[in-house]
Amino acid sequence: MAENNRESVGNLNVKVDVDVSEAIKGLKAVQRAAKDATKSLAELESAMKEFEKEMQSKEPIIFSGESGGYGTVPLVRYTRK
Repeated sequence: MAENNRESVGNLNVKVDVDVSEAIKGLKAVQRAAKDATKSLAELESAMKEFEKEMQSKEPIIFSGESGGYGTVPLVRYTRK
């Protein structure tokens, strides 16, 4: 998409021919990514609210286990009171 603008100042004529199609494509891609990110954040917020609601309605979980050394994953056992 090229835009042509002409402007006269006194006896000086200037013609500008600018191709903005690549810039518009880039802006549209950014807009799509922003919409996708907004949708994903809304889905995450909804899931977090459901999780919090579910956790409030249950008994607390008590975690117990041994701590591991460097590079190990501790064995965790959990029980509900």
